[in-house]
Amino acid sequence: MISRECEVATAAIEAVEMPADAAAEQLEEMINHFASQGWDYVRLESVSTIVTNPGNAGCAGFGAVPATSAETIVYMVVFRK
Repeated sequence: MISRECEVATAAIEAVEMPADAAAEQLEEMINHFASQGWDYVRLESVSTIVTNPGNAGCAGFGAVPATSAETIVYMVVFRK
């Protein structure tokens, strides 16, 4: 039986000269961590969703807040055992 596990990949990157290198290093550390526990790296997935705040009509229009939408992308690292 194949087991699968997904971990959310959140790169904590400070202001560095080569941010792509820093992200790649963090991904490599995550892969090595799970490999030491017997997991095999499968792939990196991204899931995109739209988060909507419906806003508020306020009281007779006073204090009204318009609706907003923002795209959120979550990256997941997929492993199998």
